[in-house]
Amino acid sequence: MTAARARAQLAADVSRFFGPFRRNEEAKYNLGLGEIECRNALMEEAMGQKEKIAGKLLSSLSKYPGCQGYMPLNEKIAELIKAETGMDFNPGQIVLTAGAADAISHAVFVYSHAGEKVMFPVPSFPYWCSVARNESLIEPIMCMPQDFSDKLSGRIEARAKNVSMLILNVPHNPYGCSIERGEAEKINETASRHKIKVVIDDVYRAFTKKEWIGNSFDMENSVIVDSLSKRFGVPGLRLGFAALPKVEVKHFRAAVANQYVGVSMPSAIIADALLEAYLSNKKLNTIPKEIEKRQEILDSYLKKLEPYGIFSQKPEGGMFRAVFCRDANLLAAELAGKNVIVKGGRSNFPFSYAGMPEFIRISVGGEERIREAAEIIAETVKEIEMPLEGEKIAVIR
Repeated sequence: MTAARARAQLAADVSRFFGPFRRNEEAKYNLGLGEIECRNALMEEAMGQKEKIAGKLLSSLSKYPGCQGYMPLNEKIAELIKAETGMDFNPGQIVLTAGAADAISHAVFVYSHAGEKVMFPVPSFPYWCSVARNESLIEPIMCMPQDFSDKLSGRIEARAKNVSMLILNVPHNPYGCSIERGEAEKINETASRHKIKVVIDDVYRAFTKKEWIGNSFDMENSVIVDSLSKRFGVPGLRLGFAALPKVEVKHFRAAVANQYVGVSMPSAIIADALLEAYLSNKKLNTIPKEIEKRQEILDSYLKKLEPYGIFSQKPEGGMFRAVFCRDANLLAAELAGKNVIVKGGRSNFPFSYAGMPEFIRISVGGEERIREAAEIIAETVKEIEMPLEGEKIAVIR
């Protein structure tokens, strides 16, 4: 007989979000998942050092990694954070995890008692899986793209009771929205007053030109979570990290060590080589520019479809788009019939999320044939959506 916590985990099953086992099918346009299929100059640089890296990999296999992480990599991560945000973190304040999602799961364990609430704007990455696993409660804030600029702080204030942790993914997945400084300062004040820990999910920081949101938050009450997956195109490494207040490191590190001792040392050694190359020559990472170019191409098609009941706000960062429509499942099914794979937004979230708008989620990370895919999307929308004849789109309130 399965335990109650296992049954709760089934209700929050992340496989519904990421889908079944995937094969590389060139005949299909994969806009469903945020995998990175771009020319990766960093990986090419690493291939030039493969004998050196291979030697380190083999010599690392005879030792446990330990929960201290891999200090050469920690030092480079601290340098990366300093260069991009201006924040000083001692390498010892950084804990390596099995991806950013794993870092968030540990954060829920460390900062949220069982039965307390974890709050985050919805739709979102599937944070609810980590929340359910740690027997905390989900407090979703249903948002539209325009809500981030001046309404988010008020909604957090109104629902702050019994909330122990707030997750802010900026730029947001799937909206691509950022939070303005004034609004971020209000959120920070609310979090401090209600003793709510703020977790800044920073995985799309490299994909925006907007000001870094963390400058508006008290770092003694905040945790920065990031990974190497998106920016460097290596999701297969499953390597992330949390940058923490100094006094909390021992608790977070213990949470990691008590679950799996430490991260994979081969992953850490490969990441160390990639980050060393990046810090010596930032021009090697062309992925953010490629993602931006794909977003521009996609936007040139989507902005023409508003008369057909389609709305998609151009993102301020990230690699996702939320395309609002009348019937997301119908549109996703029609596109699948034409070999364009997208995610019907509502199907990726627990049924208890009331008020979820109709939208499809599109990623520009895993598909370079954006123009061809966008042409199919535009043709399909015109086939199945009736023009609104000047009406305002129903989903925008």
